[in-house]
Amino acid sequence: MDNRAANLKLCATLGLTALICVWLGQNSIKSYWQEHYYRQCPLEQFDENPLWRAGAAVQQAVAQLWTDNSFTGLYDFCEDQYDTLREQRGDIPAGSVERRIRERKAEQAGAASPIALSGTPEVQQTGVPLAAAANSTLVAATSPQPEQASPSGLGRVLAAGAPLILRAGDAVFFGGDSMMEGLVPHLSHWLHTKGIASVNKSRRSTGLAYPNPKVRDWPLEVENALKNDPKIKLVIMFLGPNDPWDMPNPAAPKGKFLRFRSEEWAKVYSERIGRILAAAESHRAGVIWLGLPYMRKPKFNQQMMYLDEVIGNATRSRACYLPTKNLLSSTGEYSDTMKVNGKNVTVRAKDGVHFSPQGQRILSKAVQEQIHIVPGNKE
Repeated sequence: MDNRAANLKLCATLGLTALICVWLGQNSIKSYWQEHYYRQCPLEQFDENPLWRAGAAVQQAVAQLWTDNSFTGLYDFCEDQYDTLREQRGDIPAGSVERRIRERKAEQAGAASPIALSGTPEVQQTGVPLAAAANSTLVAATSPQPEQASPSGLGRVLAAGAPLILRAGDAVFFGGDSMMEGLVPHLSHWLHTKGIASVNKSRRSTGLAYPNPKVRDWPLEVENALKNDPKIKLVIMFLGPNDPWDMPNPAAPKGKFLRFRSEEWAKVYSERIGRILAAAESHRAGVIWLGLPYMRKPKFNQQMMYLDEVIGNATRSRACYLPTKNLLSSTGEYSDTMKVNGKNVTVRAKDGVHFSPQGQRILSKAVQEQIHIVPGNKE
């Protein structure tokens, strides 16, 4: 009898503990459920209950206290150890952990500075180096430009076709997922040599299909960054691999998910891109949006090529859209290697998604060619 009572007590304790964990972690559970099963989480049926919602409020309050008191060292340590193992497996680009540690130390020392680019939005580009054409347009581009209404009516853009002009003291905003994480070190180093700072907000496993204010709601992230830092004059975005899924319908949060590749899905996705572009337009900042490269897995490649088309259409005439497919392939399809200066070099990572250091340098050079740096101090 004693053993039976002890077992019942243990089961009750474990059950109550599990219930408390679910009560506190309901938001994380719902986000995980949506991102992996692409439908509403069963827990949402309890959202009308104030007592149930209190669990999420408690969790958020505790998280805020944790942040405010800087008790983040243990989390950072665990995250670094986990990502070190991922680096060894080739799941994320080599050097990601070391780079993040350097950035964290710089922030703690107050040495981190925002990215600022003083540039003008430009219409869709097709790989033409802007620096080469900058000399003939420099006087006009650095003088007051005639304005025209943006296609959305939400902002104003400078004269179409003007190069993206940056000056020492300006800053650049980087947004994107793990693809951008690998690209930023190359670009930020180049910008630093020109006296231009970088604000790197890229974060792996993020996208536009599942905006999450706790991680990255990219339209909101860009809007806030531009509002809080007037130095930011260029926004560079690189997103897509985390997005080819059914997603919640913002017009009916508790309804059916929008099917990937449906007209409604593309409309919502394009609207989120449009919010980013409108924010840049209203703050007179330029935008470079990188298209998606070929992927190794056939199904995933088809998904990315569809998304590449959606992104291209959404950015047309409002941003510098930079295709990447043929920058990393000379065959019109996915390839781990390509000829560079007559030599066969590896341009993609082992996972068939990310880029090798050489591939990152190729993409970085292509982005650099879209920007003209004006020497001297900003007036």
